[in-house]
Amino acid sequence: MTSHEGNSGDERRTPRIVTEGIGEDRSDRTQRRRYVIAGVLLMVGIAISIASWLLISRAERHGIERDFEANDRTRVSAIERKTEYTILAMDSFVAFYSGSNVVDRSEFETFAAPFLSKHDDTETIAWLPRVSGSERADFEASARSEGFGDFQITETDSTGQVVRAPAREEYFPIWFVEGNVESKSVLGLDIARSDPHRRAMDASRDTGQFQASDPFVSDQCGRRQMAVSIVAPIYRNGMPTDSVADRRDSLVGFVITTVGVQNLLEKATVRLDSEEIDVHIYHDRTMLADGSHHAVLVAGAGAHRGPEWHEFEALRSGLHCLATTDVAGQEWTILCTPTEDFHTARRTWLPWLILGGGLLTSFALAGHLVTATTLPWPNRRLPK
Repeated sequence: MTSHEGNSGDERRTPRIVTEGIGEDRSDRTQRRRYVIAGVLLMVGIAISIASWLLISRAERHGIERDFEANDRTRVSAIERKTEYTILAMDSFVAFYSGSNVVDRSEFETFAAPFLSKHDDTETIAWLPRVSGSERADFEASARSEGFGDFQITETDSTGQVVRAPAREEYFPIWFVEGNVESKSVLGLDIARSDPHRRAMDASRDTGQFQASDPFVSDQCGRRQMAVSIVAPIYRNGMPTDSVADRRDSLVGFVITTVGVQNLLEKATVRLDSEEIDVHIYHDRTMLADGSHHAVLVAGAGAHRGPEWHEFEALRSGLHCLATTDVAGQEWTILCTPTEDFHTARRTWLPWLILGGGLLTSFALAGHLVTATTLPWPNRRLPK
């Protein structure tokens, strides 16, 4: 009986052992399957989160670029309009002189006053008559008789000192001048001998067109800045001007206005936010002392410190807009770059919120699925 009962007990326990083994195998397979599903879900969630972050970041970046391009076009157009307006206003002076046989000092002052008030980027406007070598003595004597006791035709030497001009065929001394300058300090100065003005005056005389000078440093208007002079030729009434030779023979002098480039930029963009976009203006055909061919007319805008030309390529490597404009025969390059304020005002946290939310959701779902695998497998028994 004892032996029989023992065998019966073994027979009853054998099915139970097999049943428990099957349950454990199923539990392991299910657990592994859920780990795989959780891993795949996590990877898909991470991929979707990163893709969403990239798409939203790209859309935001494109929006910033479009906004920058619109702002840049506004600034370039404003600068072009301002330069054109200043140059076109010179036509009034040409017409003034063309319609008069003689213009005296009071008439010049009366006519110049409204011009300067409307064009506050203009530093000075001056009349430079043509004086031949044979007329010099009489011209100087006439000036002294008008109350300029020590008047003489002068020029600047290689050291920058003002000296009496030596004898030569002709002179173009400053005779009338209005604007931000002490007139007595420049009267009689023959600026046609200086490189920035000589080329512009020769080109203007021969073409009959307005001509801008090469840039030079100006200390007028209470600030040191780059400036250009715009030259307009005046010919004798009734004389032919069909050929270069005719124009040279008929020339009686020049009207010259000096424009501060920083002033021009500030007046052109006065209604625009200068803290968001830097404007750099370059003159492309200037031979500088260091051998480069570019001059920085304006480096940056407002209080921002701008680059020198050798950093031009570095500026172009980032977000920028480039334009060229003709200013009375000279080519200016206008380079606009966004400041950090521009980016900061337009960046949002949305891409990062999408990325963080997507990753958090992915990890939460994967963790929930993995946690579910720790639940015990039901201890099912086969029926006897």
